[in-house]
Amino acid sequence: MQQARKFEKFAHPGAADGVCLTHELDARSRDERVDGLTIMLALLLSALTVDYEIITASGTDAGPAVIYKTVLPNASIEIATPPAYGYEAKVDNGARALRAFGPLGGNPCGVLSTTSKTAEAHACRWAVNAGPYDTKTHQCPSVFISNGIVQGNGSWAVQFGVTGNGSWVIGTIDATTAKELDVRESVPGFGWLVRNGVNVAGTGDAVAPRTTIGTTADGMLLILEVDGCEPNYCAYKHLGRTLHEMADLLISRGALHAINLDGGGSSTTVENGTTINRPTSSDNWAVKQERGVTTIACVV
Repeated sequence: MQQARKFEKFAHPGAADGVCLTHELDARSRDERVDGLTIMLALLLSALTVDYEIITASGTDAGPAVIYKTVLPNASIEIATPPAYGYEAKVDNGARALRAFGPLGGNPCGVLSTTSKTAEAHACRWAVNAGPYDTKTHQCPSVFISNGIVQGNGSWAVQFGVTGNGSWVIGTIDATTAKELDVRESVPGFGWLVRNGVNVAGTGDAVAPRTTIGTTADGMLLILEVDGCEPNYCAYKHLGRTLHEMADLLISRGALHAINLDGGGSSTTVENGTTINRPTSSDNWAVKQERGVTTIACVV
């Protein structure tokens, strides 16, 4: 089992504070995709200081990543027809296999592409939607890193990534830190859900589909998405999870650290080119409809 190592370059104002800010944003938002100004302000507030965790990834050989898939039939709080499931991938030897990709045709953003189309283009074995985006311009309000290159001109929000020496990096970094750590791939999120095995998601009651990424204590990559729809637009009132409930589920599944990615109607899980979950772009649970997004997290 690998011991998590903590790095802080400046005083940390409190992980829970940043998460509370993003949770308040979530409570006001239809699907965590709001107008550009609001989302930029929230991400800037969550990125006031460099503060991150490092943990050595599991597996050291040059072989392929091993994906352990689990379908969680009771992941959503409310029972629905058809049922709302959770889709988990635990990935051993995953450091060599994690990729961050922008949308097809993006430069690096500016357009939307479904998770399944981007995943198919890059031969992803497992993929989920990743960072938030501006619904008007389709730009990325926070940067991501693909093949060692920083993409976009947004802020440095909370990130999940992998370094050149095979370690996971989770938290808020900046350009200098990314270069020092040799971060090769990273996707941005909204904020912390689990840190050092503790639920830091705050307390709020906004229910939605959720997409998350993190790591277990032994260094396995953990990707967990839970289906649902948002109650303001859905016949069900608790189909999905609050951020606090999602953090509890992640801890029960072995998460040491995890962050919240874009959720709501964007939440999508793709396995070998097939969308295996039930995306709700229209927030109508009866209709399976995948939404165009910007960045994705991909396991090749």
